[in-house]
Amino acid sequence: MDHIDRIPLFRSEAAAFEKAVRRAYDRGDPVPSVPSCPEWTVTDLVRHLGGVHRFVAHVLRERITAPPDTADLTLPEAPDGPDALTDWFARGARELAELLSELGPDTPVWTWSVEQTSGFWLRMQLIELAVHRWDAESATGAPPPSPQASPRTP
Repeated sequence: MDHIDRIPLFRSEAAAFEKAVRRAYDRGDPVPSVPSCPEWTVTDLVRHLGGVHRFVAHVLRERITAPPDTADLTLPEAPDGPDALTDWFARGARELAELLSELGPDTPVWTWSVEQTSGFWLRMQLIELAVHRWDAESATGAPPPSPQASPRTP
């Protein structure tokens, strides 16, 4: 699978995460906890993933090639309230998908890995989204299996 094929998967996982979060919030108060993330609620999960997306977008947008100084990093604050927070997440995911699509897989940027490319970030954020989509789905019951994890027939 190449970079261009991963962008729609990223968008699909982001939409599935958003749907799972909205379903969790529709249950009312208290906000459901996330069984696979001890001491986290769905709100914590959304803030985490939305913040990660904004951090990665910052690295990509600025073409940062050395470890960023997070002490000087100012990211937009996550809003309060389920609808505003979920919309904030969705907006950040869309912006990150657009950036990753524009840059392609070979733009040199800092990562925490030996591989220092924008393609690395797309692969990692696709994994991050799939894992946290599953986490969000588990907050409201048994999550369905991931379509990417299904056995393939030749």
